[in-house]
Amino acid sequence: MISRRIFTGSALAALTLSAAAPAYAHRQKLSYVDIEWLKASSEIGVTHRIHMHDAVKALVAKGKLDSPALTDMRSQAILALYIQEQFAIYDKNERRIQLSVLGAEIQGSDIFIFMTGKLDSPPKGLSIFCEILHAAYPSQRNHVTVTLPGEVHTVTFKAKDPVKTVF
Repeated sequence: MISRRIFTGSALAALTLSAAAPAYAHRQKLSYVDIEWLKASSEIGVTHRIHMHDAVKALVAKGKLDSPALTDMRSQAILALYIQEQFAIYDKNERRIQLSVLGAEIQGSDIFIFMTGKLDSPPKGLSIFCEILHAAYPSQRNHVTVTLPGEVHTVTFKAKDPVKTVF
């Protein structure tokens, strides 16, 4: 026979478990930018990694894309042009380093946009502006890692952050 204590305890446990609110996973809005010195070509290389769903949703909302897809070359070019508007790097004299788009690549749920900028030597100072997807997602965070000879710096941008000097 089941005692009253065991029955009451089991009933309370079952009631507690059934009343618990379900937990849902929520993917954070993040992008990653890697900046590195490319010694062989005397260029600074920039790689942007953005979740495709976030990028396409933001571009459709801004009226830059007609359909919610980044699988064709035209859509990827539109994303690259958008990134050029929302991202900039500056040398120690506060001159913007011109970046050219090399291409795009899709890996899983992320899209990578590759850019380079011609420089005579590794920069001696670097400042960064990064507003990628902030207009669409106020909680968006953009992590930028700068890897230069003998130095690695990481900075995170949130909406409305000013230009940040890395070194």
